[in-house]
Amino acid sequence: MIAAVASLGALATAALALVRLWRGPTTADRLAAGYLIGIALSAALAACGAAADAAALVTIAIVLALAQNVVFVAALKAARRKSYQPALAALRRTRDAS
Repeated sequence: MIAAVASLGALATAALALVRLWRGPTTADRLAAGYLIGIALSAALAACGAAADAAALVTIAIVLALAQNVVFVAALKAARRKSYQPALAALRRTRDAS
C-alpha cells in the first residue's frame, strides 16, 4: 500500500514536471524538468520493485538515477557553452602542462 502511494506520488511529480518541460522559459528549466522526470520515474520503479520484492528492479532504478546525474550535468554544461569543446580544450591544456 505504501509503495503504491509512493509510486503515484512520483508519477504525479513527473506529470507536473512534464508541464514545466513543455512551458519552461529557458533551456536550463527544461533540462531540470527532464532531470526531475527521470528521477521521479526511477523512484516509482524503485517503489514498485520494493513492493514486488524484486531486487533487480530496485537495482535498475538506482543505476538509472545515478546515470541521470551524470547526463544532467553534461547536458547542462553543453547547454551553457553550446559545445563540449571548451571543456575538452581546458582538459588537454591541463594534461599537457603537467
